[in-house]
Amino acid sequence: MRTYKHGHPAWHHYLNVTAISFILIAAGALLLARNLGYLDPYLFGLLVSWQSLLIFIGGIHLIKGHFLGGMFVAATGVYFLLPKVNEMNGT
Repeated sequence: MRTYKHGHPAWHHYLNVTAISFILIAAGALLLARNLGYLDPYLFGLLVSWQSLLIFIGGIHLIKGHFLGGMFVAATGVYFLLPKVNEMNGT
C-alpha cells in the first residue's frame, strides 16, 4: 500500500479531494435549487450551515478511522443544529 509522509495511506488524500469536491458541487446545486424556488430558504439555511459542515467533516473522520475525533466533531454539529431543527418544527 502506498503511503505519504507521516504514514497516512494514499487513499486519505483522495478522500480529502473527493470530499472537498462534493462540498463544492453540493453547495452549487443547493444554491441553484434555492434560486429556482425548489428549496425552502429555511431548509437551505439548515443544509448550508457551519453545523452541517461539522457533521460532514465528522463523517469523513469516521470513514478515515479517527473514531473519537469524528464522533466528537459530528456530535458537536448535531448539538448545535438541533435547536434550529426544533425551531423549524415549532417546538
